[in-house]
Amino acid sequence: MAITFSKAISTTNFLNAYNNNVVEFTSDNVLDAVKCKITLGSLVLEITPSNNIFSFDFKETLSALINTNQFIDTLTPALVLSDVTSHIYDFTTETYLSQLVNYEITFSDTTTETTSETYKFLKSVEQLEQNKKGVVTSGNDLYLLSPFLQATANTYNITYFEGYPFDISFLINTPGATTILNQTNGLDYSFPLDYTVSRLFFGDGRITITIDDYLPLIDGLNELKITRGTDIIYINLTKIPSQQGEYLKFQNSYGGWSYWLFNCIHKRANKTKDLSDVNNDFLSLSDTTDPFKNIGKTSQDTLTLHTKSTTAQEQQIINELFDSPKIYYFTGLRLSQATDVSWLACSLKAGTQIITDYKKDTKNYKLTIELPQRYTMKL
Repeated sequence: MAITFSKAISTTNFLNAYNNNVVEFTSDNVLDAVKCKITLGSLVLEITPSNNIFSFDFKETLSALINTNQFIDTLTPALVLSDVTSHIYDFTTETYLSQLVNYEITFSDTTTETTSETYKFLKSVEQLEQNKKGVVTSGNDLYLLSPFLQATANTYNITYFEGYPFDISFLINTPGATTILNQTNGLDYSFPLDYTVSRLFFGDGRITITIDDYLPLIDGLNELKITRGTDIIYINLTKIPSQQGEYLKFQNSYGGWSYWLFNCIHKRANKTKDLSDVNNDFLSLSDTTDPFKNIGKTSQDTLTLHTKSTTAQEQQIINELFDSPKIYYFTGLRLSQATDVSWLACSLKAGTQIITDYKKDTKNYKLTIELPQRYTMKL
């Protein structure tokens, strides 16, 4: 007697926790199945069959289990000169979950059958259109948690803004020394990426301690080849020399963090709203000066940001902003070390954006972010 799956999910590929992951299974036992206990660690769920067939979708359960930090990024890098390990941080528990799942079917005579599977989940989501085109995270052992270059499954486009905190996140099935070769200048370095998800920081805002101490980069395009064992990926990394601007960090759909520097020319607006009044008209006409009391007001700042002439590859990064569950606005100083108070959570003002314009090779963006409500004095 055994439990068999008519619809199974992969035990080798990385699965998106925020997509449907449905299993259907039954038993070849001649007895009627009554229920099935599905155990994930300390969490025990119970489902019932339809015509002796069980069906279960992991989406609601795993999206809750994997999101241990509620999309909040508390990591503040502190780079140390001549210490490459200070550039690398473990981000596994915030992004990845290897989950043992036990299935136990109970039959009409109270006997049971069990089986178990281990699945690998990412805090990520994939769109239906991507899946139909085959642009998916499959069974490789080395990934960057960032959008693939269009029409590829092993190449990425990244823009690095010097003078601001910046990192890329690697997903490695078998962590360890990973070689990055800058094919543009022929220099390479082996980085100890010892975690399933490693964040490699290029800089913490300073330009006196950067990844250039180990892997020199040129201004402009750097063609990087990353090798771990037999797995290879490529990054077309564009390094932008330090310049003024409005800097955002946002969680992308692959579970990593993306960055973009918007034009320094921007608009800041303030929107206020009066709260209700209370009556204070209790004196004679000649003695009345304040017939009402104002409870107070709410106040909120917004920033209208611009970026011009972005390429199709750059648009892939910026477009991740519109679905991002978490956005931060950089309040620190350019060319200075970022601290734990250098980022301010904000939100993107709802609206419609043209994310692809097939009539043009490049695109301009104009968007508005809403900062947290200002503290005001109230009755």
